[in-house]
Amino acid sequence: MNWDEIDLVVVGGGLAGALTVDYLSSRGKRIAWFDRQIGSSSSLTGAGIMNPITGRKFVYSWRFDQFLSEALVTYQALQTEAHQILHETGIVKGLPTPGDINNWCLRLGEPPYTSYMHEPVSAQSLPCLRMVEQLGLISPVYRVDMTQAIQAVEAKWGKSHFGLLHGPRVLQTHAGMTSVPERLPVILAIGAPVDPVNSLDLPLSPYQGQALLIRSSDLPSDRIIHHKLKVVPYGGDMFWVGTYDQWNDLTENPTSVGEANIRMLLETYFNIRYEVIGHLSGIRPAGRTRRPFVGVLPTSPNTFVINGLGTKGASLAPLMVKTLCDSILFHIPVPDHFSIPRAEYVLRRMFYCVGRVCWVCGTLKEITSLHDYKYPSSHDQFYSESARRNDHSKPCCHVHGCRSHPDHDRGCHRCDSFAGGHGPTVVQSV
Repeated sequence: MNWDEIDLVVVGGGLAGALTVDYLSSRGKRIAWFDRQIGSSSSLTGAGIMNPITGRKFVYSWRFDQFLSEALVTYQALQTEAHQILHETGIVKGLPTPGDINNWCLRLGEPPYTSYMHEPVSAQSLPCLRMVEQLGLISPVYRVDMTQAIQAVEAKWGKSHFGLLHGPRVLQTHAGMTSVPERLPVILAIGAPVDPVNSLDLPLSPYQGQALLIRSSDLPSDRIIHHKLKVVPYGGDMFWVGTYDQWNDLTENPTSVGEANIRMLLETYFNIRYEVIGHLSGIRPAGRTRRPFVGVLPTSPNTFVINGLGTKGASLAPLMVKTLCDSILFHIPVPDHFSIPRAEYVLRRMFYCVGRVCWVCGTLKEITSLHDYKYPSSHDQFYSESARRNDHSKPCCHVHGCRSHPDHDRGCHRCDSFAGGHGPTVVQSV
């Protein structure tokens, strides 16, 4: 590799890495693009849904309009006759209980929900579902074919070279170990591999997601169904069905447990005949704050990261890539809400607490870094039981009066406030 002919280095062959290469190359930069090239990644496993309404409480996704606007521009510019990337559709959401129907109806009169959520209808209109009372429609929704997006970038700028990361600026290539010169900016868009580069010290909480590809003539091909599982049309009679998620014993390979769990849910809640034709698996790069982040790596100058995209990479990646690249090329500061989160903020997001006082024993603790987090093992049972029986009596935001469960690590869905939030923040004493 002749580094004198290179302006920037990009590591990562998933959606974020591909969009980074496209953004920089389109602006005349000479890019060296590296990837592990193992044929499995979160980008190739996910369904690529850009969904404005998420969760059991039907919450409007954080900054969705901002992300959607940039995503539509990016994918429409990248799309060609040979690479169909963007598909407009809708999501039919199963509402199995009166409580679900009530939560849905409460959102209907409140902006911005009115732009996406529609009046529920009888479940009899979709006979392929079981154990559901009514159906809610979320529309418009977009599905991004992330494989086609990556292939479109490869067709435009060439494929990535093999490169396995061994350090922030150290790569193992076919020619051997090589270090990137300090003068060259390196952008790490590597997600969350099973064998992470520990020196990166990123606030990630990765987990494994698995999905099945099936064939069935009993499912509608013009909409996504979300009823315990997501069933996404892939064209003709082929569908993506998922997911089964696990946080322990992570592997990038599909597991029999994952397939069995998806089959069980499919046969319990769907009345269809189907044939499994594929099994997908990937490690999802979820951030500990459940928010994406970009910025310079604190431990390695001139090395940048884009990560934490989680399950929403299709909608988040275009704007996060633009934010990071503009900060490198034009020295535009990265907004605080997109920056690599500080350790104290990570802990607040994780445990829903404003202060540093343990809500079990009242002990005052100090936070110095992300790795200082540790709570007494004697509190384990109390935390898990108390979180599940919490009565939502304390609002998480004094301004909007929003109430959120301490199992969730989000602030107010309108203003991100944590004023008055619940939950423990306990870290190791210093």
